[in-house]
Amino acid sequence: MRIVSLFVLFISIIIGVYFSPIPERIGLYRLCARMFPASIGMTPLRMHSPMLTPWGYTFEEYYGRDCKSIQGQNALVTGANSGIGYQIATALAKCGVSLTLACMNPELCERAANEMKMSTKMIESEARSRYSNGNDRNESGSSGTVIGDTVGTITINTMTVDLSSLTSVQEFSEAYLVKNGGIPLDMLFLNAGRAAIYGEQIPVGQKPNLALSEDGIEIIFATNYVGHHLIWKYLEPLVKKSEMGRVILTASASSFITFPHKVATSLEELHSTADAIPQSDFKYYGQSKLAQILWAKKVTRLLESDVEGHSDGGGDSTSTVLTASNSVYVNAAHQSWCRE
Repeated sequence: MRIVSLFVLFISIIIGVYFSPIPERIGLYRLCARMFPASIGMTPLRMHSPMLTPWGYTFEEYYGRDCKSIQGQNALVTGANSGIGYQIATALAKCGVSLTLACMNPELCERAANEMKMSTKMIESEARSRYSNGNDRNESGSSGTVIGDTVGTITINTMTVDLSSLTSVQEFSEAYLVKNGGIPLDMLFLNAGRAAIYGEQIPVGQKPNLALSEDGIEIIFATNYVGHHLIWKYLEPLVKKSEMGRVILTASASSFITFPHKVATSLEELHSTADAIPQSDFKYYGQSKLAQILWAKKVTRLLESDVEGHSDGGGDSTSTVLTASNSVYVNAAHQSWCRE
């Protein structure tokens, strides 16, 4: 009984220290990050003390200070009816960004759009009340739901797309180009994704360990990577028309969990694991997320080469001429719990 009591006491002390600022003070998490890169961003947020690690950017700063700078811009968010995509779209809507929600399920997409419209109507009502009372809180930004100068009609459109289907992506992209009418696309959020696939989700007639898209591509890779790449190929000209186009992919720390080949470069290699590893294994998901990160790096290099073509010949990086057609920023960010 004494041994059990001592063991419980020991575990309690370990947990107490773990959730205290002590590990951060002594640099334990930085050491873990150096030894295990996959652990970066995975430490529980609540263990960090605001006194030690203040937020680098806050909702108050976004809504109260920076929100007005993106008002009236144009954005497309894939997978916008739930999760991270829904939160991204809602935050943009509150700032007066014209939105297109791209979802697989049209009913869920419409529901999400209606919820966003309701939330933005409340914001507009608050804003109009402030203006009528002569009380502009544009500088203080004291409330996370009060928008500086956002007053007016907010446009939220919905469109349907199955990212695992090249035909669906093609039809969606062509329809978006027509519907958009050549307006610059300021923000392209390639967020939608598919995680692990379990046996009951595999179509009848296919290998028990591998679900394929209608185009014969491993379906997780087809959804998370190939479909988004095709959207980019269609919409790249609109992003380049923006004064500061942004392309953001929702990546993941799971990119560290992949196959020995890292990322497949052929269908044969992509499907080579079918008999040995089921799609319930997160290596398939990790492979697609690593591919997104590599894609972001590659597109950045291609865009940089476009910029170099517009250099004034000074030979210095500061002499590069950034025009509206090439000032595009690409990033793959994963949802972490850490402030670092």
